Amino acid sequence: MEVSKIKPDDTQDSIPLKDAPASGSGQSPKALVAPSNETTEESQSVDENGNLIITSKWLRVLKSMSNTPVLLLQVFFLWWIFVLVITTPTDLPTAFAKAMGMAFFVGSVHCTNGYFIWAHNQRSFASLSAQLRSKESPALVEEDVEPDTSLHTYIKGNFLSLMRFYIAPVCVSTYSFTMSDAEQQFTFIFPENKIWHFSSVEIGCLICFAYFILMKWLEMVFFHTPKRKKKKAFSWQRFILDHTSIGYMLLWTIFIFWGVALALRSTISTLEKWPTAIGLACLVGMVLNVNAFAMFKSNLVKTNAIREELGQTIEQTALVRVYWNLNSSSAMRFFLIPFAVSTYTITANGNGESFTYIFPTGTMAGVLPDMLFIGIILLVFITTSCVLRQVALRSLAAGIKVAGNTASTAPTPSASSS
Repeated sequence: MEVSKIKPDDTQDSIPLKDAPASGSGQSPKALVAPSNETTEESQSVDENGNLIITSKWLRVLKSMSNTPVLLLQVFFLWWIFVLVITTPTDLPTAFAKAMGMAFFVGSVHCTNGYFIWAHNQRSFASLSAQLRSKESPALVEEDVEPDTSLHTYIKGNFLSLMRFYIAPVCVSTYSFTMSDAEQQFTFIFPENKIWHFSSVEIGCLICFAYFILMKWLEMVFFHTPKRKKKKAFSWQRFILDHTSIGYMLLWTIFIFWGVALALRSTISTLEKWPTAIGLACLVGMVLNVNAFAMFKSNLVKTNAIREELGQTIEQTALVRVYWNLNSSSAMRFFLIPFAVSTYTITANGNGESFTYIFPTGTMAGVLPDMLFIGIILLVFITTSCVLRQVALRSLAAGIKVAGNTASTAPTPSASSS
């Protein structure tokens, strides 16, 4: 296969072949290799948005591990380890030995199947690259270059994925062995063991969900948090004024009522059902955030249109990240509120004799009614908040007055020069 000579001027705007030898050398150029999602060149020091320079090896590892498809595989792997630990099969070494033998054959089949997908992607990439080069440089005439679909390139570019093709049969085989060995401890594919007073399924799901949230939070902090301007100096007056406004006072009052009521009437039997409340809070919280995001998106589109008319620059950032960066506190409350509702309902239902409708009617030590005790705490809180608000307002007024006097007594440039 021969490649026509290319002038230096013609190659400036074209996409050159990867490591192509000089023309006339008699050697065939190396084939095009499609970029892999798992391998990153050492010279690649920024993320896909070009906002962050990644210089640490650990950050590159974190970026690859926090990728959503890879992270889901890690969550399933974590669940598999959790089930093996809590069920403790009788002859686990034998199970692993058999699983390794099955993994060798099944993993090879998976790798062969994956090779067909990868080779097709390589050919498509080479074809599109040739079309792009011919479009950008019509003077460039060359024959079709066959992509490198060798086994060595396949293994080198997809090593981690190939390892997962072998690990998956091991997990399936050992999990099946555990289920057959302890059949009475499983319902369908989920274990029925109790961990303290909680269901093992609830604990396992919470562990996996917590790991998923932790990794995505680390990804957001290290890779997707936009560069922010320097924060203004902390103002305790503004902080107090914000948290003593009507909206925040209503939130704090309900939060104190919920916390005190649960502290007074929670029992071991109600605490055992809290994992269920956490699961419901996660599901309902995501639904509420999706609903709030829809409202935020419609408003943001209108705001960006006005900014474009004013000539202001608009950052090209994913809308979900913008929503979280601007409304993280409100987004977290969408998870906390369903959790509070669920736990309060569980507590009221488990202590029916101590509740009338939704209000606690029991007594503390047989002397002080619950509602009276909660009312005293709320009265102290509201009174303290009002006092702090007045102090903050007077402090701000005094600061504005001092700043005005300083500005009025400052000498003008003409007076100082004379």
